[in-house]
Amino acid sequence: MARKRTTPKVATVDCCGDCRFWHFNPEAVEDVGICRRFPPTPLASAGCAQPITRANQFCGEHQVRP
Repeated sequence: MARKRTTPKVATVDCCGDCRFWHFNPEAVEDVGICRRFPPTPLASAGCAQPITRANQFCGEHQVRP
């Protein structure tokens, strides 16, 4: 019998939605935005792109908004 894979629940305060580099997309249906921590990544098929993240995600580059 296969074991069901579950996502661990992590309590964190340092989420993208609170980061100074994260910019909310008001046109999105969900709570998503783009991370502007680093320059856009050139993509051959789409020009340049920045990572799209949800407000409740996090990373090691988080900085609180001033």
